[in-house]
Amino acid sequence: NFKQAEIINFFKIKKIYYLLFLYSVIILSGFLINFIVFNINTLRADYYFKKARTGYYTEKYLDMFNNYAITLKLNDKEEYYQWFYVNDLVESLERVNSDKYRENVLNHIETIRPESGQKNNFSNLFVKVKLYSAFGKYGDKKYFNLAKSTFNELIKISPYFPDLYNLGGHMYFMEGDYKKAIKMYEQ
Repeated sequence: NFKQAEIINFFKIKKIYYLLFLYSVIILSGFLINFIVFNINTLRADYYFKKARTGYYTEKYLDMFNNYAITLKLNDKEEYYQWFYVNDLVESLERVNSDKYRENVLNHIETIRPESGQKNNFSNLFVKVKLYSAFGKYGDKKYFNLAKSTFNELIKISPYFPDLYNLGGHMYFMEGDYKKAIKMYEQ
């Protein structure tokens, strides 16, 4: 009777170990599949990011816009994708002499305004100044005040960063205040 109980306990323990092993394999497989999909999407995002940058440099802005949209759909967590995306869109506004293009880009940029829940680190503040300056020049002039206040936050964070003064000069240039723009560029 003792041997029979020992055999039954052995089979129960074996069954428990088997189930533990099976559940572990299932969980590990889920993590592995998620890891593979993430890496594939990251590689695809890099591919479309490079195509978007090529579209920017070759002045094929519609291709640039579409490839950035795919990039951000695949991986919207990378700040440098977002930074280049916004930067290239804003700069393309100045290069393309088409009211329809400007209207479409501004309407799209309105949907990605950085106010909503993003931290105010240096990179995000830098992008905000560019966006607000573009809104001010090509849209509603009230955005210049937001650009200036955000720019002042940046100066407080890093007063010795030369690119900030170029950004400030560009901001004032877009506003049409050329004296302040020159003063910024000279700093």
